[in-house]
Amino acid sequence: MNITELFRNDEHRWNAIFILVYIILVFILAGFVWLVDRRFPAEISFFDFAILSLATFRLVRLFIYDRVMLFVREFFMSSISGPRRVAGELMHCPWCFGLWAGTFVVFFYFVMPMAWLVLLILAVSGVGSFIQILINLVGWRAELSKLEAEKK
Repeated sequence: MNITELFRNDEHRWNAIFILVYIILVFILAGFVWLVDRRFPAEISFFDFAILSLATFRLVRLFIYDRVMLFVREFFMSSISGPRRVAGELMHCPWCFGLWAGTFVVFFYFVMPMAWLVLLILAVSGVGSFIQILINLVGWRAELSKLEAEKK
């Protein structure tokens, strides 16, 4: 299969366009960071990295899994093809969406001091979500153990 055959498929073509848009967006955002601070950040504290990671985790959970954003996912997935459909596919992949969410979280962290409060709220919410996931896991394991004990 050559490159022209690969991009005859509408989904492949739009995926390539989304990748290109992402790359261009990263360069634009990096340029904006440079204009604001006249330098690129060289380091970040572990605490700030943890906050950014947890905020990204929470954004991914919010858009990919949480019911409150179901209308957004359905809007994009209602399309059969084209860029809206590819965006919908992006919103069903936590790894794909995580890349976009992480990009915006890092950008806002470096450019907007007020974003720190929103990122902190998202991070605290992310810790809460993670604790809830762990508690659910413990509960499911306990329920499974109980069912297995009842069978014996």
